[in-house]
Amino acid sequence: MCQLFVCKNKFVKFRCQFLIRSGEYICRYTLRSCSLMTEIIFLTPYYMTWGKHLLLDCQSGNSAVHSRESIIAFVNELVKEINMEAYGEPWVERFATHDPAKGGYSMFQMISTSNISGHFVDVTGDAYIDVFSCKEYNDNMVLAVVDKYFSFKKVKVRMIKRDAEA
Repeated sequence: MCQLFVCKNKFVKFRCQFLIRSGEYICRYTLRSCSLMTEIIFLTPYYMTWGKHLLLDCQSGNSAVHSRESIIAFVNELVKEINMEAYGEPWVERFATHDPAKGGYSMFQMISTSNISGHFVDVTGDAYIDVFSCKEYNDNMVLAVVDKYFSFKKVKVRMIKRDAEA
């Protein structure tokens, strides 16, 4: 099976290797064609569920991870690009100031179908970004917007199906 990703407005093909772990199919691959290196783990099937939750563990971003204004611009563009409806303005505040190794900006954006959240670590430039929605969205577009704003050296991506009946 192949997946397509958008990287700097180009489509890139990937080979997937399927493994069985605890009865779930997992697809792993690495994106090496642009500044974003990504390992994707899909816990399938995530289609036809209540919703999906994309979790991004991002390593070593650019200086935008230290900028409240850049984070707000990122959230606003992400909401637009994945065709969501923002509920109010994004919240972006400094947190974990008690621990310099973890301190940085946290953000939260309510959307009509759930939320987008994240934490950006000052010391390392790392970030942890989540997109959760019961409305379908383009995972590739999320990664493209993340890459556009923060140019992380490596991104680990996990997709979780959300379904209380599962």
